[in-house]
Amino acid sequence: PLTSRSDLEAVAAESPGDFHGRVGASRLHWLDGQSGAWLSLDEEAGSWRGWDAASGAPAAPRGPEWRPWSAALDESAAPCYDWFVGGRTSAAFNEVDRHVLSGHGNQAAAVAYGVPSSDRTTDLERARKSITYSELLLRSTAAARVLRGTGVGTGDRLVLHLPNGLAQLVWLQAAKRVGAVYACLPTTLSTKALADRVADLKASLVITASSLSPTLAGVKLKAIALRAVCDYVPAGAAASAVREELPALSAGEELPVDEVLGALAHSLAHERVVETRELATTLETLLSMRASLRSRAGALAAALVDAATARHAAAHHTTGGRPRILVIPSGTGAGAASSA
Repeated sequence: PLTSRSDLEAVAAESPGDFHGRVGASRLHWLDGQSGAWLSLDEEAGSWRGWDAASGAPAAPRGPEWRPWSAALDESAAPCYDWFVGGRTSAAFNEVDRHVLSGHGNQAAAVAYGVPSSDRTTDLERARKSITYSELLLRSTAAARVLRGTGVGTGDRLVLHLPNGLAQLVWLQAAKRVGAVYACLPTTLSTKALADRVADLKASLVITASSLSPTLAGVKLKAIALRAVCDYVPAGAAASAVREELPALSAGEELPVDEVLGALAHSLAHERVVETRELATTLETLLSMRASLRSRAGALAAALVDAATARHAAAHHTTGGRPRILVIPSGTGAGAASSA
């Protein structure tokens, strides 16, 4: 028998595949591709039990020898390890759905505390909000339909720029439900910091709220997100536009491509994104240094900014354009979203 943590760690180290395979089999539900059921190993009953994925009805049990994976651990490419090879599971199902199916839908899935108006007990309780597993299932499923409606699917990248709370949880679960890769970013980020992260993540969608909260309506998260998406481009896209587009704008005149690139690289040495207005001003200043270009430096700079924006859109986002923005009215979960 295992009597201490060190005993547990010793067993896990001796045969990690067998140990974590047993844990994964009994702690998680896995999709059986043959029967279309979500199954988990019931060690007491000695069989795999669960629910039909389509109807939610109890599924026919499988024998204890069945496994949803071909190998719990593949060490053939060590030190790169492959766990649960061929297995299919779902964070959304394991975190929400199975609790509803097992009869715990009315239990609280999460509790959130807002900012009370005072330290009185009544105000503290008023600031407390909770969501049950059944409510979370309903709302996250509705939110997932919204995401699918915008074209988001498996592997797409999302940014959740939402206040901490139940609405954030709903959309986080929705992202898991559609198989999207998501990043929760704090609402305290500056516009430029948000733009930096959106570009770095190559996000196709930014989910934000109209404001920080109903009581802090003056903090316009939507405006911050719009600026981050529309007013900034990656520094690399700016340099690429100068290198490849400036010669095409020469109109027969040799343009100082290398000079502009060198000066731009120095100007943006420590920047990952640059504001389009700032980029236009910088490029116009650099181009104006050559007397023959002063009359059209502004037009050249504007064309290069447009080229940088187009390159950023094409190279970084699956939609073929800038990241879309989905705006959630403050204090809501799903179902009232609008796109911007």
